[in-house]
Amino acid sequence: MTLYKEVSNNTFAIWNGEPIDGIRYPKNIESLWSNTNLAALDLYIPVDPGVADGRIVNTTSVARISNNVQYSYTYRDLSEEIPANFPLTSRQLRLGLIRNGYTLSFIQNIIDAIPDSTERDEAQVWWEFSDQIEWEHPMTGALLTLSGISANDAVTMWMTAKDYDA
Repeated sequence: MTLYKEVSNNTFAIWNGEPIDGIRYPKNIESLWSNTNLAALDLYIPVDPGVADGRIVNTTSVARISNNVQYSYTYRDLSEEIPANFPLTSRQLRLGLIRNGYTLSFIQNIIDAIPDSTERDEAQVWWEFSDQIEWEHPMTGALLTLSGISANDAVTMWMTAKDYDA
């Protein structure tokens, strides 16, 4: 459980056990004292109002709302959480593949097996020289299909890879 200290009017910061008015209180004070006693020290355990269905928390803060100290969220819609909204860098794509058990040589073998030399060369250029990979690019779809990676696995992999360092 995280305690927050009100550092100024409606501004809260995580309390890490630093002294309050020159007194060092135990770090587990929230399990020893009532909420009323904590509030006398401007310490609060924020109430969690919950997250609305179909929403994803974008940012979290702590605020006094209707005289209650609670978590305050900004949201984004689940509908925004689709691969097409998150282009990957070449690095993110490759790390996503590797971390899901697909070696780079696996992808290279798929490219090498494309029978038409022009299509094979275009796939190779796309694989080697793309700085940004778009989910809806025809080559992305073609290589995913040729790789045999299921649509669900591809989405999961992509959505995880979007958070890797670019």
